[in-house]
Amino acid sequence: MENIKILGRLDAKGTKLAASAAAVLNTKTNNREGRISQTFLRDIHRQCGPEQVVLCAAGLGKQRVVCLNNKERTWLVQYVKSCAVIFASPFLHAVAQECQIPERDGL
Repeated sequence: MENIKILGRLDAKGTKLAASAAAVLNTKTNNREGRISQTFLRDIHRQCGPEQVVLCAAGLGKQRVVCLNNKERTWLVQYVKSCAVIFASPFLHAVAQECQIPERDGL
């Protein structure tokens, strides 16, 4: 998060992961990893908003989320929710809009 606030940008991998998150939110998936990732991102979206979807997607990526167990993913959603004000960033909001991640009530 510090790099995002200081630099005001994502690296190439983070940008790709943020765009991928937008697709994951709106696409039906049949494999286990896809369902886990989609459920996590939808939970983050519902509880925290589109900016934190970008943050989690760029910071963690699908594989790290899938490697977490249910309890760890639940804890992470709660943590991100409790820190949403700290994590708030106009840059993350702009990336969420650019990736067409809908506002909380739009998914």
